[in-house]
Amino acid sequence: MGITCSAPSRVFPKAPCYECPICMDCIDIDTMVTTNCGHHFHDTCITKCLEHKHTCPMCRTDVYELQTPRTLLANTKAAAAHAVRLAALERKAIAQARKDLAKERRRRRMREEAAAAMRERAEWHQAIAAMRLEGFRHDDRRVKPRRRRQHRFE
Repeated sequence: MGITCSAPSRVFPKAPCYECPICMDCIDIDTMVTTNCGHHFHDTCITKCLEHKHTCPMCRTDVYELQTPRTLLANTKAAAAHAVRLAALERKAIAQARKDLAKERRRRRMREEAAAAMRERAEWHQAIAAMRLEGFRHDDRRVKPRRRRQHRFE
């Protein structure tokens, strides 16, 4: 079922017809207004309703914005572009966080390796000190007692 044009070979699909829930008439695209909750009304019908209460007649949510199809489309495109920008920023932030995490892991590993090397050196020095107390040098030779220098004028 479609609307036929004067040329019989062309059949156009029927445009979506929204019915105004207030007056029950079909809403023309030029007079249609959409609330922030997504319900469609005639602009005159909804403005009369909003003079009494600032809630949607269908779902009773607060109506703070009325949009025409053109502004709705522009807002949708702007929202999509904003979502793309946010996704790109999120990807950059995640990549930066991963880089920072990898850098911190490298730093931590280097600190741990340095601490292990210092512990190993300290153990080695302790072992040498213990061997010296026993009378050995670190190359396993006996330590000869040192001779004191005698001063000439004594």
